Amino acid sequence: GSGLIMVLDKDKANITTFRLTEFGQRVHDAVLLYNMGKYTDAITPWSDVLQRDNNYEFAHVGMGKASHYAGEYKAAMDYFKAGQDHKDYSGSLSEYRVEVIRGNFTWIMLALLVTLQALTKPAGQFVTGSCVNAVLVLAALLVGLSGGLTVALLSPLLAFFLGIAPNPFAVPAIMV
Repeated sequence: GSGLIMVLDKDKANITTFRLTEFGQRVHDAVLLYNMGKYTDAITPWSDVLQRDNNYEFAHVGMGKASHYAGEYKAAMDYFKAGQDHKDYSGSLSEYRVEVIRGNFTWIMLALLVTLQALTKPAGQFVTGSCVNAVLVLAALLVGLSGGLTVALLSPLLAFFLGIAPNPFAVPAIMV
């Protein structure tokens, strides 16, 4: 524990003493916290290191790893890019893609629905209806009830605009 490193130089017959700088101590603290699995706690010392030296790639990589484990994949990608860490950047990019797809899955299902309605229109209502029902089931299973309902409620309107269904606004009037 004294925090000193002594180096003996036999050619010059002297001892050089090194002491850990404040910068080095912050790097040491960040690495220690990270290695103990305290990824979010490591963010503060890594931030301090980057404030002192924004070109310190190891700190960018450390912040990237802490951000990745905190589930902040977009921020992690930015840090990994600055730290020249292509492997970890790729891992965060994969997670970010999944996050974006999950967040937009209802819209993806609607795009699939419109595409299937347009492609199966020449095959008739039976084929188109079967494809629409498959998308509705898929949306409900993968997105949840709210996503499934959104797709189900917009489906007749989209079919009307594609010219494969009657006016959806007239259907309630006919039912009465």
